[in-house]
Amino acid sequence: MGEKFGLRRGSYSGGHTIIRADGSFGSFDPAETRYEPKRAQKNKTKRPKKAVKPSKPLPLAAQRKMLLNIAADARVSNRKQGLKFPKNIGDEIQQDVARAGTIEAWASKQAGFNELVKTKLQKKQAKAKRKSNTAGPVQVEVVAKRRRAVQKPKPDLDRIAFLKDEIAQAREFISLAEKEIKHLESGSS
Repeated sequence: MGEKFGLRRGSYSGGHTIIRADGSFGSFDPAETRYEPKRAQKNKTKRPKKAVKPSKPLPLAAQRKMLLNIAADARVSNRKQGLKFPKNIGDEIQQDVARAGTIEAWASKQAGFNELVKTKLQKKQAKAKRKSNTAGPVQVEVVAKRRRAVQKPKPDLDRIAFLKDEIAQAREFISLAEKEIKHLESGSS
């Protein structure tokens, strides 16, 4: 029967549905669910995105102080000119800066700016000094290693036999050479 359908004897290529004793099927048949409506998906309520609060401008004194600190930090770290305004700086301060030209020019005209730069520079130097002091030589404790038991390789018996043979040949050569030397010495005298 199997040979009629091009199958080899002992092989089976039939359906994959298993009928159980209670009459239920033991496998999934995609044709059974083809025309059934799809499962209703759970409606997940989407949470509204949090609205981005516009940043409120700081009080005038705080804005001036912030801008002075930014300019002082830039001068201490030797940053390029052309600082930008933070978002919480109001129009009034921006107009003052625009009259002076740049943030750096405005800051240099403010009272106490040079002292602020000096204190920031001193803090930076003190921090660098502390960092270099802590990065000094590190003491390392050297612990002697225990010698591991090294397994000696098994002797190569063939190599040993070869070397003994070479030694024997060398001894024979030496004895023949000594005899020849004695014979030459006795014959020439």
